[in-house]
Amino acid sequence: MIKTRERSKTQIEIKTVSRKREVKSKNTSPNAKPAYSTQEAMLERLKRLVAKQRQKGFDVNFISKTQPVGDIQFLENHVQTAKGVESILMVDVYPDHPAVFWLLQLTEASTDTVTIVNIESENKSVTRRRYQKMLREEMYTQRHARDDAQEMAAAIEVAKLEQLIAGTFEGESAQKIISIRLCLRSKDIESHQTLVSEVLNGLAGGGFGAALFSSDTKMLYQSKWASPEHTSRSFYKIAPHSVSSNDLAKGYPFNHTELNDPCGFYLGRTETNGAIFFDSWRRTPYRTASNMLILGKTGSGKSHFIKKNLDYQKALGNRIILFSKNNEYNAWTKDVGGVVVGMFSANERMNMMQVAGTATNVSEDGTGENTIDEIGSFTAHLAKIVGNLRLLDRTIGDTEANAMTLVLNQFYIHQGVWKTQEELNKGNIPTITQLESEQYPTLSQLKAFIESDTQARLFPNEEIKLKMKVAIDYLVEIGGAVFDGPTRVRDLSKEQVICFDLDTLLTQDRPIQQIQLANAFNMIVSQALISGLEQRDLLKKGVIDEEGIMHTILLIDECHNLINIHNPFISEQVATSLRELRKLFGAVWLATQTPKEMKPIGNPQSKELITAVSSINKIVDFMTYKFLFFLDSETQEVKSLIGDNLPDEYLNVIPKLKRGETVFMTGAKVLKMEVHYDPIRDQVYNGGQ
Repeated sequence: MIKTRERSKTQIEIKTVSRKREVKSKNTSPNAKPAYSTQEAMLERLKRLVAKQRQKGFDVNFISKTQPVGDIQFLENHVQTAKGVESILMVDVYPDHPAVFWLLQLTEASTDTVTIVNIESENKSVTRRRYQKMLREEMYTQRHARDDAQEMAAAIEVAKLEQLIAGTFEGESAQKIISIRLCLRSKDIESHQTLVSEVLNGLAGGGFGAALFSSDTKMLYQSKWASPEHTSRSFYKIAPHSVSSNDLAKGYPFNHTELNDPCGFYLGRTETNGAIFFDSWRRTPYRTASNMLILGKTGSGKSHFIKKNLDYQKALGNRIILFSKNNEYNAWTKDVGGVVVGMFSANERMNMMQVAGTATNVSEDGTGENTIDEIGSFTAHLAKIVGNLRLLDRTIGDTEANAMTLVLNQFYIHQGVWKTQEELNKGNIPTITQLESEQYPTLSQLKAFIESDTQARLFPNEEIKLKMKVAIDYLVEIGGAVFDGPTRVRDLSKEQVICFDLDTLLTQDRPIQQIQLANAFNMIVSQALISGLEQRDLLKKGVIDEEGIMHTILLIDECHNLINIHNPFISEQVATSLRELRKLFGAVWLATQTPKEMKPIGNPQSKELITAVSSINKIVDFMTYKFLFFLDSETQEVKSLIGDNLPDEYLNVIPKLKRGETVFMTGAKVLKMEVHYDPIRDQVYNGGQ
């Protein structure tokens, strides 16, 4: 028997070897399919696993988009992945009497939070037993009440519970079991701890409570991708809470969009009847400035909206400076005690050669010296003058502009108000932005300086000299009343509301309009920066707090007159000023009814147009808030101006908006709303709704 077994074993081994040889011979056949490599075998197993997951109801596409990349560690209170830190908060405390839309506080706990809500129907027998227990307790309280008030309160609860118990038999009363998880994600552990603390404090303010379950970190993390069947089986392990169907319906979060800034004023309601309390000075990770862009045709409600916002800013004590056309804001300005200033009058002259403080030593992060940058302001001033000359003569190229800048620099040195580069390097920097108005040179003096250069030493050639001389002569002869001579503008530093009337100015030649607008804009920005530096100094000394800061708003109505592709130099000045104003408590509001005048559709061809489009794009990017009122089939112009940040569903709504309706863009949020119409104030607004 032993030999037989051995022989059988030998036969088996021989058969096995022969089979292996047979397989090998088949694989070596030129027409045979090659065997799987290790990678191919793993891929096949993965495909089979994915197919099984789909059959079980898993959302495979969602998993592939959200699964962590790289290594993953399940630590005590968080999960560490290659992309950051994650935690799962379980809501374990709920208010006894939830408010309307109470789930909204949980679903919008933070912008970096995903909320998962599980809902199941509770077994009616379980519901009935709980109600009966509560009924016995209330009946005992009613029989042994200390006074009539307690007995009456208990009787009311008894009646309610009896009605609920009857409903469980009749199918009217249904209890739901809910479990809510908040998935929080941050880039690093420090910011994550801050986020968790903010979310917990926010929930506590609404009567909710949440906790991190350290022992269940891995299970809770994996539960994000669990199928409904698996979630149901582990349901009662994840902080369940019983709630009535009525309370659950009352908390519905998906049809209620709102904006509730803590210090905001009532602006209107969304299309889902959510209130909009708006504060343009609020700062969040997505709202880093207070600049505003308002687009809309005449009669769309744009004017009413702007003046409503200005009323609020006036009430806060902020300073308002605006450009008005067609007496649009004159009545409102006088009603709130402001002053109206003409923009083209010898009585209101602005010396084009006066250097305004348009740059500061304050850095982007708020550090740096609390002073005006004299060199930066002077350099910007020279660029502004050359830009004005190029508005008069479009043939002036970059090389000629550089030559004119050098001439202007020599002129200011010759007048004794500026220093050579050698002196500047030694630290001898004049305070050229703080001189008295009579100390600044004038256009007539510049004209005489150019004419005195009989040997053409200042200019590389006679052509450049001729172009500059003709432009200066035009400004002196045609616009001398408002450009040539010391600045003669009434003292407006103490006025809270100032309205510059553009009507007279807009009757002048287009270059004159643009130059005067640019001069006024630079003067206003200079005053706003000086005011901002003063506020920053008071804040640093503790004299005022952040709520006591006086902000400055510069409103430019019909802004396409100033900012357009034909004014690349002015557009660049505005973009630079926006950066400075943001650091010093200022904001620019731009309004127009013709966005295509600012930036037409199409690709620019010339270098000048490319520069203008680039500057306009910068300006629009600086506009944190965008309000889009009715525009007549100009969706492509709006898209060209704003970019791809506006979803198509909102873009297509713009030509269908009714009076007072607007699409509101703020940070990462886009919503449709209706501005609250105030019929009493509208009598003063004197505009469209």
